[in-house]
Amino acid sequence: MPVRTYLINRLTNAIYRLNGIEPSHRMPHKEDLRQSFSDHVLFSSDQLPPKVDLQPYMTTVEDQSRIGSCTANSLVGVYEYLIKKVHGTNVDVSRLFI
Repeated sequence: MPVRTYLINRLTNAIYRLNGIEPSHRMPHKEDLRQSFSDHVLFSSDQLPPKVDLQPYMTTVEDQSRIGSCTANSLVGVYEYLIKKVHGTNVDVSRLFI
């Protein structure tokens, strides 16, 4: 039996549930998304390497200060990582234009 966890806003007494995802039974509208993904490659733990070092592809950490751009920072960080991994170049993408 899963444990239910809640967050309570003490100013408004609003209660927010933190877990307990309910699966959707609605099928996607696009036909190409209505497929089984069970035929994809699956690896067991002994087939995977014990360690993977991603540091060579990481870009510098950015400081969002007080502008509240954590979502933009995460998106840009992933985008910069992929550019560096695929093309081998450092690109500094602006978080403020997302």
